[in-house]
Amino acid sequence: MRRIASLALPAGLADYSSRLDWPADLRAKAELQWANEANLGLGLRWVAALDETERFLRPARRLAREVLIVFEAIRQKTIPHVGGIHVVDASDNRSCDGPDSFFLS
Repeated sequence: MRRIASLALPAGLADYSSRLDWPADLRAKAELQWANEANLGLGLRWVAALDETERFLRPARRLAREVLIVFEAIRQKTIPHVGGIHVVDASDNRSCDGPDSFFLS
């Protein structure tokens, strides 16, 4: 930002971008007649990309939760028989919404 703040923005830039595409400091410096306030197409592409990203990640979150459930079931069966491991109950931690944790002593 420091490097480009000293540059003069070309007049034709306003024909190919929107006012809100640029940081406020540059907008204030530039004396351009912007054709558009915002780039609606860019905004719509971002909305679509974020929706696709959410759809892409959703199965991974579901799979991760299923893996944690299986791990927790195995942990409940196994850890009581192993010395030196102490279970930390998730209900002791109000910020935790996942399974119990454990630590080695």
